[in-house]
Amino acid sequence: MPETQLQKAERIARNLVEQLDRTEQIGSARITPAEGIVRTCIRAGVSIYDKDWVLAEISSVFGDAFSPGESLPQASEIKQALEPYWREIIDKLEKAAVQVEKQLAAEERPLPGWKYLVAREHSWRRQPYIKASNLTVGQLISTVKANNLTPGEAADDLRLPVEAIEEALKYYEQNRALIEREAEEERRRLEKKGYTLEPQDLSR
Repeated sequence: MPETQLQKAERIARNLVEQLDRTEQIGSARITPAEGIVRTCIRAGVSIYDKDWVLAEISSVFGDAFSPGESLPQASEIKQALEPYWREIIDKLEKAAVQVEKQLAAEERPLPGWKYLVAREHSWRRQPYIKASNLTVGQLISTVKANNLTPGEAADDLRLPVEAIEEALKYYEQNRALIEREAEEERRRLEKKGYTLEPQDLSR
């Protein structure tokens, strides 16, 4: 009996989950698809625990890669078939996040004049990151302002030195136009993928 679209979606979903932590060659680097997803989350400023975003990313981006030449079900059908595997997916992403943090730490470059801010290669983002973390200055500022945190409270919540929070606040005040421009660009890119976000007011 021919395979139904639902059966095909379920088979592809199982295959995707199995492949997440298998190392593959990407250019000169060897990484796992899970590490690729973690890096995509970092670039987009999205948590790996954002279930809807992560499952949509896996089903739309990786479906073709793991099922070459097949007539695929809709990405939404693959996404739905991935739902029962969420706990297993998160386990693999959490392990990948540890490796990605090590990789990013090795890739980061000191930013002259700053102790806790570092530069990293990125296709369009130019603002710095907080040293040994996945946070950009803009993401940190957004968290601080959205939750009305003091530098001390932010340091406790984010497990960062108070000095790192203070440096990020200072950098933002000196480079507000850059941070706000990149926040708008990030929002535009996410909306292009179908995610509608409330505008971030970083001016408060």
